[in-house]
Amino acid sequence: MATPVSAVPLPIECLRPSPLNPRRRLDPQAMKELTDSVRAHGILQPLLVRPVDGGKKFEVVFGHRRLAAAKTAKLEDVPCAVRQLTDQEALEIGLIENLQREDVHPLDEADGYRKLMKEAGYDAPAIAAKVGKSVSHVYQRLKLAELIPAAADAFGADQITAGHAIQIARLQPKYQKEALEECFEGEARWRKPRGEAKALVSVRELAHWIAENVHLDLASAPWKKDDAALLPAAGPCTTCPKRTGFVPDLFPDVAKKDTCTDRGCFGQKQDAFLARARGELKAKKLLFVEISRDYTGQRDGKGPLEPGRWALAKPKSCLHARAGLVVGAEGRGQVLHVCAEPSCKVHGRGGMGRGSGPTPQEKARQKEAHRRHRVELAFRRRLLDAVLAKVPPTLGLAELSRVAPAYMQEVWHENRVRVMRRHGWIPEKGRPTGSQDHLRIAEKKLGEMAPAELARILVELSLVRVLDIGGYDDRKKDVLALAKRYRIDVAALQREPAKPKKAAGAKKPRA
Repeated sequence: MATPVSAVPLPIECLRPSPLNPRRRLDPQAMKELTDSVRAHGILQPLLVRPVDGGKKFEVVFGHRRLAAAKTAKLEDVPCAVRQLTDQEALEIGLIENLQREDVHPLDEADGYRKLMKEAGYDAPAIAAKVGKSVSHVYQRLKLAELIPAAADAFGADQITAGHAIQIARLQPKYQKEALEECFEGEARWRKPRGEAKALVSVRELAHWIAENVHLDLASAPWKKDDAALLPAAGPCTTCPKRTGFVPDLFPDVAKKDTCTDRGCFGQKQDAFLARARGELKAKKLLFVEISRDYTGQRDGKGPLEPGRWALAKPKSCLHARAGLVVGAEGRGQVLHVCAEPSCKVHGRGGMGRGSGPTPQEKARQKEAHRRHRVELAFRRRLLDAVLAKVPPTLGLAELSRVAPAYMQEVWHENRVRVMRRHGWIPEKGRPTGSQDHLRIAEKKLGEMAPAELARILVELSLVRVLDIGGYDDRKKDVLALAKRYRIDVAALQREPAKPKKAAGAKKPRA
């Protein structure tokens, strides 16, 4: 690669942006600040360009933001370092230089990584080494390019964070829409203040929902993972790119290291395995009963035997022992040895129990667990009584600093938002934040308060529902009672005229 020459001024009309520039999203405020700086001080760092069109034009390799700022500032020329570069060299230098910067948007970062893989032949580890990021970071950024349009738009508009976007992008497209909806707290059972945006849940909450509703543990699946014949259209699980174990660097936060992310395919394999097991039992002319490990809501005694109507039994352990084919959701297709005869002297319990009663060992474990629970509960009662006996008549900082955060955590999200906005801890408008974010902010602010302030905010938290006119738990009576105690002239407050609405752009009063 050629050594760069000294910076020379080049006319702006001779410069053209590179079509390979990964930056597509520019922060308007940051661009304004850069333009103001360029207007005041000029371009301090030269752009890197390469000659094209026989030397008549120059293509910007990196420095596109500076070029845009110079055009806005109406500069005639800008300092440039000129290099003779091939298309491949220009691609690599331009992309890598831009991707190493902290202010590049993750979606632009994803696009840049894809170009490096497609155009320059890099793999994820090579990209990570070039840009100084972890392999896991590169894989997760690459996934952002697979966001469905609705999720990409929400991320681009700052309605969700990069953490939410990555959690969604790692899912199959057919589940991304559902996960996007789960990013926001659902409509409360109580009336929401008019015009208030849905709050964004934390990334941890979204990840928990995905783990519970999308990821399926492959280790618990009864079929062989390398069985390509079970569902030929899907192939074996061992080579499936839709499992988390296929690219572990993409799922460093998933506790179960090998899970399926396609519920539809997983269910089809369950059905295929069940059909195969039923066929094998019939081919062997074995007597079997259909059972379920979960409650299916039987009607008129039809359908599989639910838990409590069968018991595990060793082969030939009784006259009634036979094969039990699991047809419920859990363990579908497994074949167990069971007894389903309630009158069996070995396994039967009679009545509704039908083979589901605990074994002597289970009874012993339950008894010991109950004993430990009673001992621990008795200790905690004594501990609480001892602490309460020492609480002073007037609460001090040590007590209030524990009570206030605990109370803040217990109040409903809508009321917490009201109090935090009243105190200016969060903006009146803007991107909604989740409960966990609010609690972190509140904990910090409460930790800076004096005892008198903490006492007032406790009262405020208990009465803030007075602002929810028409709510099911209107606190107007409580506030009026305190007003009477404090000898407040309520009638005079009622006579005060309502404050006029401020003009657009003016600072609004705290609600």
